Amino acid sequence: VVKLVNNMQQIGIIDIFLSRPTWVGEEFKPGLDNFITFLKSHSLNPRTLGTSDYPSDSPLDEVISLMEKCKGVIILGYPQIVIHNGILKGEEIEKEILLPTEWNHIETSLAYAMGLPVLLIHHLNIKRGVFDRGAVNKYLYEIDLRNPGWPLDEKISGALTSWLPKVKNFSLELKATQNNKKLQLPSDSVVIGTLVRDTLAADIRAKIILNDNVKPDIDIFLDRIQRISPYCPKCSRPLETKHASWMADGVQVGYLCKNCRTEYEGTYSDVFREVLAEVRRDYDKYWDVYQNKIEKITKGNPERYRTSQ
Repeated sequence: VVKLVNNMQQIGIIDIFLSRPTWVGEEFKPGLDNFITFLKSHSLNPRTLGTSDYPSDSPLDEVISLMEKCKGVIILGYPQIVIHNGILKGEEIEKEILLPTEWNHIETSLAYAMGLPVLLIHHLNIKRGVFDRGAVNKYLYEIDLRNPGWPLDEKISGALTSWLPKVKNFSLELKATQNNKKLQLPSDSVVIGTLVRDTLAADIRAKIILNDNVKPDIDIFLDRIQRISPYCPKCSRPLETKHASWMADGVQVGYLCKNCRTEYEGTYSDVFREVLAEVRRDYDKYWDVYQNKIEKITKGNPERYRTSQ
């Protein structure tokens, strides 16, 4: 066994923890077998208590011990309980509810606490706990696990492509976690674009939210857009506010570049509304830029970083 482990380490085999029930319906087995083969083809060794490893201690202690030997975790949510009738939060159930094994929730929580890179994949309509979108700020994907070809689905292969570098670099993240230290980001925001008009320009900055892998609603994202500092589109110098006469209580009426005398008529609120409208107009583009900027400054390892707030 020791010789086998040493050989696996030499050829770069990476142990990962695979959270899955020991029992799955017959319709799910071909896809599960294909997924395990797919993982092994990428030099990943999936380990599961009761399948690849067998407990000699209490199951929970064994899970913790096994997970400590792994560099990543994949959670597979298969239906284990189907509820057709019942009461949920005081209301009669109108549509059947599919629940996974409770160990999915336990093992996700342990992995999350250890700082391991986590990827969650679940069958259609699996609900509650870690499978409710937003409950865990990690990669979460829903797909028909009865389809034997689901491991080759574009979104699954794309998720693995994004997740795998975090697994390979986990030793760096683990060291930072053990020392209770995280690297400071150089800035709490990133520039995702520029609003340019004939007489005014402004960089569009968005607050960084680390490990935000699920695209939020547009209104939630717009709350991340920070205050702007208008500048001259001709000479790039900061614009100064232009006010009405003292008789009008000094109300802002525009912006002025004292260098080239460029003038903009309108208030800060007018400009900021234009910025929000611009982001709303092409949200997909700005979201992609936002993610790419964060990926770049964190070197693909946002878990190792913290903002100043």
